[in-house]
Amino acid sequence: MKKIAVFDMDGVLVDSEIVYFRSISEVVDSFGGRLTKMLFRKVMGIPMEKGGAEKVIELTGINATREEFLRRIRRSYHKYFSTSMEPRPGIRELLEKLKDMEVKICVATSTFRDAALERLRRINVLKYVDKAVFGNEVEKSKPDPEIFLLLLKKVGGSPEEMVVFEDSVNGVKSAKAAGLDVYGVLHEFNSRGDLMMAGALDVFELPKDVEKMLRLFQGL
Repeated sequence: MKKIAVFDMDGVLVDSEIVYFRSISEVVDSFGGRLTKMLFRKVMGIPMEKGGAEKVIELTGINATREEFLRRIRRSYHKYFSTSMEPRPGIRELLEKLKDMEVKICVATSTFRDAALERLRRINVLKYVDKAVFGNEVEKSKPDPEIFLLLLKKVGGSPEEMVVFEDSVNGVKSAKAAGLDVYGVLHEFNSRGDLMMAGALDVFELPKDVEKMLRLFQGL
């Protein structure tokens, strides 16, 4: 029986990938480049401070140093993420029902602790979270399995008890490399095919698939 639900934050719990896309696009535009949705998919889940900046510079071909890019991206993040944010559709319903089923709820996010806690508070879901691992607690980012291996230690559960929900290819690969059952969560910046090819057992769409997600913990 599955007893532990693990959620990526951005794109799964929080409707934030559109915010990232707009923010990073603005910075790329300021250097005379262009960030397409296809290119954005390749950097989803990679923190800018841990290789994401270099990846964006490489993919878009802009003439920018890492330091200048990061300076502008921090300013852009502050502007965009200080506005209102919303949970993904159906997430609060899913978390409520998981709590009623006595399932442990965990978060494994590449976002650093302070920023992550602020977003979770803002969308009023932090109260559901039992354990979490943040990007500043690990040395290697997804697709490396370090973040999930650390979460397993924190929770004290077995891999067989855990189900992971991820929206990025890197996130799916990370969970799979840690030996965990991982499922994709669809939105406008990813694709069912890419998530399945990365190793997702299935891909869900919110909010219509909330009941299907719950069945993973009901032994059905």
